[in-house]
Formats: sequence, C-alpha cells, structure tokens
Amino acid sequence: SEACLQLAKSWLKKCQTSHKACNCLSEDPLLPTRVLNVGNSSSDIRLCLAEGQRAQYVTLSHGWGSQSNHALITTKDSTEDRMRSIEFDAHSKTFAQAAVATRALGIQYLWIDSLCIVQDSEEDWSRESQKMGEIYNNATVTLAADAAQNASQGLFPDSNERSLAHKMRKISCPGPNGTTSSIRVRGFHDDPSNLKNLFHSSIASTQSKLSTRGWVIQESTLSPRMLYFAKEEMYWVCSTLSRCECKVRPGQAPSSLFRRPFRAFQSLSTNSDVQFLRDLYFEWPLLVMDFTRRDLTRESDRLPALSGLADWMQRQTDDIYLCGLWAGALVFELLWYAETSTQETHRRLKEPYAPSWSWASITGPVTY
Repeated sequence: SEACLQLAKSWLKKCQTSHKACNCLSEDPLLPTRVLNVGNSSSDIRLCLAEGQRAQYVTLSHGWGSQSNHALITTKDSTEDRMRSIEFDAHSKTFAQAAVATRALGIQYLWIDSLCIVQDSEEDWSRESQKMGEIYNNATVTLAADAAQNASQGLFPDSNERSLAHKMRKISCPGPNGTTSSIRVRGFHDDPSNLKNLFHSSIASTQSKLSTRGWVIQESTLSPRMLYFAKEEMYWVCSTLSRCECKVRPGQAPSSLFRRPFRAFQSLSTNSDVQFLRDLYFEWPLLVMDFTRRDLTRESDRLPALSGLADWMQRQTDDIYLCGLWAGALVFELLWYAETSTQETHRRLKEPYAPSWSWASITGPVTY
C-alpha cells in the first residue's frame, strides 16, 4: 500500500539524516557494473551499464526457487534486449514490485543478481560474484522478499496473507459522546493471556524460506540497511536501530560489525582499532556456524557464498584467507567440528574442494 511505502521512506529518511553510524560514506558510491534503471513507471525499466557513475542504489535479497520456476535472467543473448527494456512476467513478480518500492523510496537504480550478472557467462559470474560483498555493503538499502518462496510470489504479501498471519481481533469499546466504537488488535493467538504468544515479526517463531538460504547471509550481514517484507508486517534493521509496523518506538539493532562500510586501517595505533579487529575475529566463527546450517543448491558454493564477507574481512584486517579460515586466528579456527546433535549427515564433498582441516571440506553444520 501507499501508506506502507511512505512509512518505509520515512524510516530511510530518518536513518540518512540522523544516524551517524549508518552514514560513513563521504559521497555516493560507485554503481555496480550493471544496474536496473527503474524509470518512472513499469514500462520504463531497463538494464544499463554504470560506467563509473556514482549514485545511490537499492539491492534485492530474494529466493530463486526451483529450476522450473525461475524468473527472468540476463544471458549473453538477452543482454542487448534487457538494455532496451524489461517487461516482467508472472515468474518475476518480486522483481517488478522491487522496482515499485525503489521508485517509492526516491531512488533510481536497483541491483538484482539474476538480471545484473550475465548468468551463462562464467567469466562475468566469476568477476561480479566477487564484488557482491561490496555491492551490498555500499547499497543504500536492501529489500528482503522475506514472505516469498520464489520470485513469482512477489515482494508485497497481499492483505489476506497479512490478516491471516496477524489473527486480528475486534474489541468493542466506548466511543465519543456515549456511542459504541471498536478497536482492532493484531498479534493475539488462541491464548491471549499468554504474552509470550504475542507475535512480532522480527522475532518470528518460524523461519522464512529466505533466511535459510546460504547466499543470503552475506546479503543481510553486509547491507547497512535492511527493509524486510514479511507476511505479518514490514520491518527495518540498520546499524543504529530496528523498526516495524507494530511498534511506535524503535528497538535495538542486532549488532554486526560487518555493516560498517569498507575502510582501510593505515595503522593500528588506537585501542579502538585493535579491539575492532579482535571483535571481527570473534564474529567470524559465529558467521560460519550460522552459514553451515543454511541451504545451498550447489555444494560447490560453500566458499563462494561467503566470498563477499571474506573480501570485506580481508580489506579490514589485511589478513590471509585460508579456505574459510583466517591466518591471524588460525589456532582457534582450526578447532571446528561436525555438529552431531542435528539430523543432518556430514560427508566429504565428492570432488576435491578444500583441505581436510577446513570446515568447507565437509557438508552439514559445524561448531567450534
């Protein structure tokens, strides 16, 4: 709805004008190699080459779905057509609505992996996938299609889905001048006396399909601002705070050192910089444990799906990356083991992939 999109725009404006921790860039970032120009309407969308241009842009975090339900992609043969115009089909509803949201936020450019990377070019995929960390880290905001199983289900849940998820309750109450009125309360479950059952989507009781994808961990971790479109409500997370439709006051933001923009350390002369590096080394194993519990379509993506985070970490620490481990913390990071409390089986990957001392050499979740 227009009201929801205006609310999201107000969250973004508030963040850009008053959150010091969220606004570390001194100028607009360089655009990724290719972006979608969302134009002024759905008939005015096209793929374009950035060619060194600086501007704000939006990124999309979405689920690809099964092979039979793939949305539009860019290939070698379709690149020129995409640069003339793009018409989204029924399989690409999420992309179409992401363009609507981008325009509503007052931003001209949108980056979607399946359209901005040439999917049948190994050279282009290899080059552009290595930039993913920087692409998400420099985006103004990332839209998360949290309610959708695939790109055909859209970014915006419909009103019926929201109502069913909320379990609205109508309560009669006195109105003005002796009249009878009513209020509607959402969030009640079957036992409204149990406050633990009150729903709040940012601590949802069930995982969304999107949150189980291995590739998404670097998208949500590196993006300075996330705007989630869940079934129940829309909610926001940035480096400073979290917001949602069901609360007037903002909440505390989930802590993540990786949301900071890239910055190079000229020297580690201050205690704060030294502590920052220590904290990064502490946070990496936590990310690995989370990542290895997520799904990957291809086993060979076990390291590429973290390449953006690894690139960010390498720039910050100037350390050596060793197949999922860091030389500067190698003594501790070698102490991983296969988590046996889950039902998942662990096995070495079929093809030689990583040294046996790396967690990337096996399938399934690991811990330390």
